[in-house]
Amino acid sequence: MCQLFGFTFILTVAALSYVMNMCPEVLYPDTEEPTGKGLELIPGGVEGYLKVQEEAPVSVYDEEAKRYNFGRFKKPFKNAATHKLNPAQYLTQHKEWHWTALFAQDAIIGVATLQFGYVSHAIAYHYNVTTDEFEKQKTEILLAGLPLGAKHFTEDGAPSSVVNGCSKFNFMSEMSQCYVPDTSAAVVSVNTTFPSGRFEMEYEMDLSSDESLNFVYPIGKNRPSIVSKMSGAPAKGWFKREADTVPTHITGLGMIDWTRSLAARYTVWNWAAFSFVDAKTSSRVGIQLSAGVYEDPEGRGVESVLNIDGKMTAIDKKFIFTKPTEERLLIDTWKVASEDGDIQYTFTPRESVGGAFHLYILDGNLQHMVGTATGTITHKGVTYEFKKIPAVLEEHVALW
Repeated sequence: MCQLFGFTFILTVAALSYVMNMCPEVLYPDTEEPTGKGLELIPGGVEGYLKVQEEAPVSVYDEEAKRYNFGRFKKPFKNAATHKLNPAQYLTQHKEWHWTALFAQDAIIGVATLQFGYVSHAIAYHYNVTTDEFEKQKTEILLAGLPLGAKHFTEDGAPSSVVNGCSKFNFMSEMSQCYVPDTSAAVVSVNTTFPSGRFEMEYEMDLSSDESLNFVYPIGKNRPSIVSKMSGAPAKGWFKREADTVPTHITGLGMIDWTRSLAARYTVWNWAAFSFVDAKTSSRVGIQLSAGVYEDPEGRGVESVLNIDGKMTAIDKKFIFTKPTEERLLIDTWKVASEDGDIQYTFTPRESVGGAFHLYILDGNLQHMVGTATGTITHKGVTYEFKKIPAVLEEHVALW
């Protein structure tokens, strides 16, 4: 009975999404479908948008002016709430995800909570490059608007931001990603079950001084994507498997990719991320790259970012993701490069923690691959080399 109810619910959402696609002005009178010219229509145009401002506005949405504060900033938003959404928007357009990871010299621990309105996901994984051990847990909940689903909130119940409140998931697994104002730290904790048994972990990232890339991107009129990216912040913590008698302590560099979006119905992207300490300079290096989404009129992504010792540089370049054949997508090596060659590396996947859904007019495939990267980054005349370090890479295609 529960399965039948869940399937009926998904079909209802699919039908609603179809109506939205055919008649968006009926369900969403205050938004429009993406035109590809969003950056050209905002004050200051493309050039104004690409300038990264030092301070972010307190709120993403200006209630008095009834408009969004589109732009890019080095500081996160405290209030990242959208304008008031109607039920159809919240159920079908509104998407949120919060990914954090700790990159050690030879290992990665990753956590993600995803809320897509009609379905919610929680993901945790641990990969040791040296031993080649990989374990993961993924939990999926239909009817994600109910209390069981992934939630992004502050203490007063309002929508959270990356520096205000928590992202939590409490069903079969317990996962939380919270900002602690007194310490300016992001604290991540997990209590879940891997195939080998119970897995617990906790780590924190020091966000007190590092710059980050934060932006509000105009997908369409009154239709934003709100994003915060933090890369290479000092991090430390511990994990404990069921067979362990004592916890294993781990130090490294932390990463965050936080998004709240009134997403386009058809959304495609490639995205990649990793952090490491450079052997020659001892610099902390963190990078997140993307292609296919949030682009300027020249096709350059506006969310790619490089952090060196806490100093952020927006990388406004085209990135080329050269992938294997579909049959060997999760086996063979990928190539990732900026068009000018300043950033180039190979990525070898070990495992994917993504998934797919195919429900007639709702269709999606997300491959969140975990593996290793080898290559170089050249920035301001300095070349940073890395070899077989933990890394992640995504391919995402969705009609949602």
